Amino acid sequence: MKYNIVLNSTSDIEGFALNAQLGENPSHVMWEIAQTLKAKIHQPINVKILPQDKILAKIIGFPEHWALARQLSEQLKEDDVIYCDGEQLGIPIANLCSKKQKPPKIAVLFHNISRPRGYLALNLLKVTNSIDLFLTGTASQAEFLHKYLSLPKNRIYRIPSHPSTDTSFLIPKPASYEKVRP
Repeated sequence: MKYNIVLNSTSDIEGFALNAQLGENPSHVMWEIAQTLKAKIHQPINVKILPQDKILAKIIGFPEHWALARQLSEQLKEDDVIYCDGEQLGIPIANLCSKKQKPPKIAVLFHNISRPRGYLALNLLKVTNSIDLFLTGTASQAEFLHKYLSLPKNRIYRIPSHPSTDTSFLIPKPASYEKVRP
């Protein structure tokens, strides 16, 4: 299996990791996960946006999300596992990969899908069967996914809490006016 992590927004994640090693900022959880899984990180930068990307972005995401989804759907194979850190990019990837005869495994973290634009995207793009694992951080979103999409509980994973604090950078101490921060 080849692991891929797709980020909705862009950032200098390698620079972030380097600065964390220097003690200038906390570590980035996606960088750490990528290192553990030997995963490739994809971001919506330097992608060729086509007119259809702009049209599809009216449903969900941004044009660069659709452009990256198109690019990845051409590259990814059945032995790939792809984790999307939000529905804005996860739904486009699932939609475009659903057209493949042997699609990759797809896991998407859903933050706030139970809103009008989310309903529209789920209804128009029909991605329910293309996403292998639906992740969320809240009970209400998990319940929505279960009821609205008629998903079995084994296809929904509720993340119990946000990733733990980087205690090598943020060390809790008693409140004090003299407290020093890097």
